[in-house]
Amino acid sequence: MNLGILNNIESLNDKSLQLRYSNTSLAQLLAEEALKYSTEINDEKWLAISKLNKFWCLFLQSDFNNIIDKLIKLIFYFSDSGLESYRAEALLLTAQVQEGYGVYEILQNKIVAV
Repeated sequence: MNLGILNNIESLNDKSLQLRYSNTSLAQLLAEEALKYSTEINDEKWLAISKLNKFWCLFLQSDFNNIIDKLIKLIFYFSDSGLESYRAEALLLTAQVQEGYGVYEILQNKIVAV
Protein backbone atom coordinates (compact mmCIF):
# COMPACT_ATOMS: atom_id res chain seq x y z
CA MET A 1 0.00 0.00 0.00
CA ASN A 2 1.31 3.44 -0.91
CA LEU A 3 2.14 5.36 2.26
CA GLY A 4 2.08 8.64 0.33
CA ILE A 5 -1.54 8.09 -0.70
CA LEU A 6 -2.51 7.20 2.88
CA ASN A 7 -0.85 10.38 4.15
CA ASN A 8 -2.68 12.36 1.45
CA ILE A 9 -6.03 10.85 2.49
CA GLU A 10 -5.36 11.67 6.13
CA SER A 11 -4.28 15.20 5.23
CA LEU A 12 -7.37 15.80 3.07
CA ASN A 13 -9.67 14.56 5.84
CA ASP A 14 -7.88 16.69 8.46
CA LYS A 15 -8.14 19.82 6.32
CA SER A 16 -11.79 19.06 5.57
CA LEU A 17 -12.46 18.70 9.29
CA GLN A 18 -10.82 22.08 9.97
CA LEU A 19 -12.96 23.79 7.32
CA ARG A 20 -16.21 21.97 8.08
CA TYR A 21 -17.94 24.96 9.71
CA SER A 22 -16.16 27.88 8.05
CA ASN A 23 -16.14 26.75 4.41
CA THR A 24 -18.44 23.75 4.06
CA SER A 25 -18.27 23.64 0.26
CA LEU A 26 -14.47 23.39 0.24
CA ALA A 27 -14.57 20.93 3.14
CA GLN A 28 -16.92 18.73 1.11
CA LEU A 29 -14.63 18.88 -1.94
CA LEU A 30 -11.68 17.81 0.20
CA ALA A 31 -13.72 14.99 1.76
CA GLU A 32 -14.80 13.81 -1.70
CA GLU A 33 -11.17 13.83 -2.86
CA ALA A 34 -10.18 11.76 0.19
CA LEU A 35 -13.10 9.44 -0.57
CA LYS A 36 -11.87 9.03 -4.15
CA TYR A 37 -8.35 8.09 -3.03
CA SER A 38 -9.72 5.76 -0.34
CA THR A 39 -11.83 4.00 -2.97
CA GLU A 40 -8.85 3.69 -5.33
CA ILE A 41 -6.70 1.93 -2.75
CA ASN A 42 -9.68 0.09 -1.21
CA ASP A 43 -8.78 1.02 2.37
CA GLU A 44 -11.93 0.32 4.41
CA LYS A 45 -10.93 2.40 7.41
CA TRP A 46 -10.17 5.56 5.44
CA LEU A 47 -13.11 4.96 3.15
CA ALA A 48 -15.45 4.92 6.15
CA ILE A 49 -13.79 7.96 7.75
CA SER A 50 -13.93 9.89 4.46
CA LYS A 51 -17.61 9.01 4.03
CA LEU A 52 -18.37 10.20 7.56
CA ASN A 53 -16.55 13.45 6.88
CA LYS A 54 -18.50 13.96 3.65
CA PHE A 55 -21.82 13.24 5.40
CA TRP A 56 -21.04 15.93 7.98
CA CYS A 57 -20.55 18.38 5.13
CA LEU A 58 -23.79 17.30 3.46
CA PHE A 59 -25.61 17.67 6.77
CA LEU A 60 -24.22 21.16 7.30
CA GLN A 61 -25.52 22.04 3.84
CA SER A 62 -28.95 20.59 4.77
CA ASP A 63 -28.75 17.69 2.31
CA PHE A 64 -30.64 15.02 4.25
CA ASN A 65 -31.23 12.61 1.35
CA ASN A 66 -30.17 9.09 2.30
CA ILE A 67 -27.72 10.28 4.94
CA ILE A 68 -29.35 8.26 7.74
CA ASP A 69 -29.19 4.94 5.86
CA LYS A 70 -25.57 5.50 4.93
CA LEU A 71 -24.66 6.53 8.47
CA ILE A 72 -26.18 3.38 9.92
CA LYS A 73 -23.89 1.29 7.70
CA LEU A 74 -20.89 3.31 8.91
CA ILE A 75 -21.92 2.90 12.55
CA PHE A 76 -21.90 -0.88 12.13
CA TYR A 77 -18.54 -0.76 10.33
CA PHE A 78 -16.92 1.39 13.03
CA SER A 79 -18.40 -0.84 15.74
CA ASP A 80 -17.17 -4.05 14.07
CA SER A 81 -13.72 -2.52 13.47
CA GLY A 82 -13.24 -1.30 17.03
CA LEU A 83 -13.07 2.34 15.93
CA GLU A 84 -15.23 3.55 18.81
CA SER A 85 -14.41 7.26 18.55
CA TYR A 86 -15.58 7.29 14.93
CA ARG A 87 -18.63 5.22 15.87
CA ALA A 88 -19.51 7.81 18.51
CA GLU A 89 -19.10 10.61 15.98
CA ALA A 90 -21.32 8.78 13.48
CA LEU A 91 -23.96 8.30 16.18
CA LEU A 92 -23.77 11.99 17.03
CA LEU A 93 -24.18 12.95 13.38
CA THR A 94 -27.11 10.56 13.03
CA ALA A 95 -28.85 12.28 15.94
CA GLN A 96 -28.04 15.70 14.49
CA VAL A 97 -29.41 14.72 11.09
CA GLN A 98 -32.60 13.35 12.62
CA GLU A 99 -33.07 16.48 14.71
CA GLY A 100 -32.15 18.78 11.83
CA TYR A 101 -34.43 16.96 9.43
CA GLY A 102 -37.30 17.22 11.89
CA VAL A 103 -36.75 20.98 12.21
CA TYR A 104 -36.43 21.25 8.43
CA GLU A 105 -39.74 19.43 7.90
CA ILE A 106 -41.48 21.59 10.50
CA LEU A 107 -40.20 24.72 8.77
CA GLN A 108 -41.25 23.38 5.38
CA ASN A 109 -44.75 22.62 6.69
CA LYS A 110 -45.05 26.12 8.14
CA ILE A 111 -43.95 27.65 4.86
CA VAL A 112 -46.45 25.51 2.94
CA ALA A 113 -49.19 26.33 5.45
CA VAL A 114 -48.65 30.09 5.17
